[in-house]
Amino acid sequence: MGKDGDWAFLNSSCANEGCYLLATRDRCRILRSGPMPMKILRAAILWYGLLGLSGIACAQDLIVRISDQDTGSALEQARVEIVIFPDTIAQMAFTNSAGSVEFRRVEQNLFLLRATKNGYQPYEESVDRSRLSMEAPTIWVRMKRMPAKDEPPGGVISARLLAIPEAARREFKTGLDLMGSKNDPRGSLSHFQKAIDAFPNYYEAYYMLGMAHLKTGNASDGESSLRRAIEINPGFFDPYYPLSELLIFRQHYEEAERLLLKPFREDPESWQWPYELGMCYGKMGQWEKGIAMGRLALERKNASPKVRLLLADLYNNAGEVSKAILELEAYLKENPESPMTPRVKEVLKQLRK
Repeated sequence: MGKDGDWAFLNSSCANEGCYLLATRDRCRILRSGPMPMKILRAAILWYGLLGLSGIACAQDLIVRISDQDTGSALEQARVEIVIFPDTIAQMAFTNSAGSVEFRRVEQNLFLLRATKNGYQPYEESVDRSRLSMEAPTIWVRMKRMPAKDEPPGGVISARLLAIPEAARREFKTGLDLMGSKNDPRGSLSHFQKAIDAFPNYYEAYYMLGMAHLKTGNASDGESSLRRAIEINPGFFDPYYPLSELLIFRQHYEEAERLLLKPFREDPESWQWPYELGMCYGKMGQWEKGIAMGRLALERKNASPKVRLLLADLYNNAGEVSKAILELEAYLKENPESPMTPRVKEVLKQLRK
């Protein structure tokens, strides 16, 4: 496989003979079993193969600063992603104690900036890099807290924070800085481990240790750390997403489903969990269950526009091309300025033939 965005169709020996897979650097998706219709083949090439966006002048460093919408205070440990069409994460990092993160050599001119943090509503913004300052390109993001009723009493939070030794908090913040602004996940590993040594129930440190291991290519230790974070605090949902992604990548779909069902049941207002379950069912070829989850995600408050793209993909795989077209048309109507718009239009053009 070549560089990011390269693609190839493989007549694979998967569960169903003649399944057509599209392989990219970060995923391999079953498109359809049996002979692939030319219409779907053309659409798939557009959908997954043309990930590079035109108009790129040169690679450029980019700074993102994240703060609380109400207080203006910096938010550390926020997950920030640069996403390109249709839903490929080009870069990912976490904010440091100053609420900032620097992405090195951003090549995409048009992309989605996505930020998530436990206790805050997910944030997405379409970015045109050509409109940013060339000298010091910085994007300022203000995130809104979830409703107070969903948060534990302040006294509980304070008691726990007071229980964490200062040495553990210091090592944890140093690790965050290395993961964030310095983009040095390997260097952060020892600091997260020291934080855990000083406070064995530091589930946030286990979570970040797992993310650092994953970023350095150590999936085994990454999985162990994420599982330990969940074991210590099953109500801390941040580790569920990367662990489910890892399980899906390994084709452990049933285990991923079981994992995702807990936050799906206990966090009923979030669109993310039905979305992830829809992705999981899609990987399993259970199109109807995936579509049902996608529809549910779409009904949730502040649902991401990418839910429409998931539904279009699932409908297309289920052979309901007309419904896939309707989802893409709805996406264009709701997100006319999205950097995904040109690609969605191309896919629509092919599906309508």
